[in-house]
Amino acid sequence: METLKTGILAVIGFALGIAAESAWGASKTLSLNSRQIIDGVADCLRNEGVVGTAKMGVQFGYEELLRPFVPRSGEYVEYNGVKVDERRVLDSFVPAATIQKWEDKPEYEEPIVAALRAHVEPDDNVLILGGGAGVSATVAAESVADGDGHVTVYEAAQRQLSNIDRTLEVNDVADDVTVNHAIVEEDRNVFGVTGEAEAISAETLPECDVLEMDCEGAETAVLRNLQSDPRVIIVETHGNLDAPTNEVQRLLAERGYGVVAERPGMPEQDIYILTAVREDALPDAAARR
Repeated sequence: METLKTGILAVIGFALGIAAESAWGASKTLSLNSRQIIDGVADCLRNEGVVGTAKMGVQFGYEELLRPFVPRSGEYVEYNGVKVDERRVLDSFVPAATIQKWEDKPEYEEPIVAALRAHVEPDDNVLILGGGAGVSATVAAESVADGDGHVTVYEAAQRQLSNIDRTLEVNDVADDVTVNHAIVEEDRNVFGVTGEAEAISAETLPECDVLEMDCEGAETAVLRNLQSDPRVIIVETHGNLDAPTNEVQRLLAERGYGVVAERPGMPEQDIYILTAVREDALPDAAARR
């Protein structure tokens, strides 16, 4: 009987999500379309069983449909010292309450955050490909706050745009960041729907002093087509998504960059974070390490 109840909860949660997606289409309210929801349910049933799927269904229904309207608590979730979202008063009461995105993550994207804090200077123009939750953009913006620098973000996922904007706003750095809704090079493993994202080539990207990219497998295409030569390139490799570390290293060396730091992300999937510095800037970079 208990399994039947949890199964019904799962169906209700996912069905509500599909119904809302059908009603609202590509609105910013939902992060996934109905096809992605159905595929996700099938994968969850295979990997987690009925009970696990039920928990995911309840979580999905709450997050996508109810949570945006629940009163805020006044307390913020922080990722690596960056405020990303205000907790809601019902968050702790939701079944499957271990929804990690509502928990503090002190080590969130630590290699990328550390590299940005070490290498971005006040007058730098910083380019970020893959905005995520807005943490890297906020860190970069804080680093240029006392100078004439600026941060430009390209993000393909429609839902992430509002997340980035919220993070920038609550950290008081929105004036130093420009966010663009665009797919750079390839539509690869985007988190959720892309909506009306413009598809652009890396050839058209603006010049920058620091380039940071975490674009789920499109990194090698960007490195092949990038026209500018930033002083520093921070890149998360994705060997599991056809952007292997050795190929990224080869492309960086071919462009005249030396890797000054290599930190593991998920080594078992060949995911590493590389910090590479243009050869003429290597002495300054060594002094910063």
